[in-house]
Amino acid sequence: MEVELWKECLSCKNKGCCKLDIAYPLFVTQEEDVKIKKYYPNQNCFNKKFPCPFFNKNYLCDIHNIRPVDCRFFPFDIIKINEKFFWIIWKIDCPIIEYEDFEDCLEQFEEELIPYFKTYLQEYSKFRLEEFLNKYKFEVIREVNY
Repeated sequence: MEVELWKECLSCKNKGCCKLDIAYPLFVTQEEDVKIKKYYPNQNCFNKKFPCPFFNKNYLCDIHNIRPVDCRFFPFDIIKINEKFFWIIWKIDCPIIEYEDFEDCLEQFEEELIPYFKTYLQEYSKFRLEEFLNKYKFEVIREVNY
């Protein structure tokens, strides 16, 4: 399911979400930073400038196969409400949000990404959140299963 969703990204002409500040800065773990620096030694993953340092001139990701979990989740995110983590989707101009059922994708994230990433959930759920909650609309999808 995840692959199907992001095919929309490749064919998107607007690239509206990629040009928003919601696409940066990245939440990058130390492990992800080490992996990316192996291929891009001169690039700073923690760059807070826009656009993302890994977008090429067509706003496509040059590190797609090794991109951080933060990028893999997009346009989804995780927020903490009453001591529980919830999946949200940002209501932005993105063809992915037009899908009606994200369950297969979220299950795939929970199976493949969350086990590795769960030690970062607390920190990740706070990262940029306050800033973006005041700027962008979102929809709570469901609680994160981990």
